[in-house]
Amino acid sequence: MAETERERQLLRTIRELERANAGLAREVSRLTREMASFRAKLDRLLAENTALRDQLLGGGPRGTGVVGPNTPSSQVPPYLKSQPTRRPKRPGRRKGHKGVARPEPEQIDRTEAHQLQACPHCDGPVRPLRSRDGRIRVRVRYIEEVPERTPEVTEHQIHRYYCARCQRTVEPPVTAALPGARLGLMVVARTAVQHYLYGIPTAKDR
Repeated sequence: MAETERERQLLRTIRELERANAGLAREVSRLTREMASFRAKLDRLLAENTALRDQLLGGGPRGTGVVGPNTPSSQVPPYLKSQPTRRPKRPGRRKGHKGVARPEPEQIDRTEAHQLQACPHCDGPVRPLRSRDGRIRVRVRYIEEVPERTPEVTEHQIHRYYCARCQRTVEPPVTAALPGARLGLMVVARTAVQHYLYGIPTAKDR
């Protein structure tokens, strides 16, 4: 009688393991299909970038956005131009012409004051220059800069559940990145464009 009860317990355990194994097999199959879909998308993006790079370097007619023998010099990217052997002419306008400069910015985001405690050439004492009304003379210089973008880190709080039918813990899928990856899809796509289209090593693409 004891042997029969033990055999029943073993059979129940075997059936539970078989159901769990079937659930794992279905999950592995789903993840495999999802991975194949992501890889297909990535391969398609890489192929498109390679085709664009080949067109850019291969030359083409004017007006198509492709560099060719008839492309004006102003439309050729700097990295495709040959280095000149000598400076063709003196830069700037001819004498007598009114100078042209970048207009002053309408908005000032930050102000920095640069002061001296000693002469930068001889390290001697200095005194501030003043105008006729007694104010300290200050030369203003505007510098416009593009701020460095800060990576956006998103914490995905994946809620966990228990499925009584599958008898296992389940989670909702996260589609913002490839399975197991910490870099998002936009980062992967941007890195592929920078590397395969512009030739930037992935180690330098921060």
